[in-house]
Amino acid sequence: MAVRTRTDTAADGERRVELELTADDRPWATYTATVSGEGDGTVVDVEYESNRRFGVRRVPQQFVAERYRGDVLTAQGYTVVERDAKFGL
Repeated sequence: MAVRTRTDTAADGERRVELELTADDRPWATYTATVSGEGDGTVVDVEYESNRRFGVRRVPQQFVAERYRGDVLTAQGYTVVERDAKFGL
């Protein structure tokens, strides 16, 4: 795996971090995180796009992961305010 990062800071202090992942020089995924302060906390907005195709045997794995993702984030101390996930075939 190789990771290429880009970081930008806006005038209001908001930071944007983009990660491009490749495996064996082939695109894997792109993550974009926007980090900003809001009140007493920090807000992290993450967008994820897979740049590769998966075999059909991964479909059940995706549904199970989606079912428990919120519980896992809560157990790690995160508060999920809004979540929108899509999975396409």
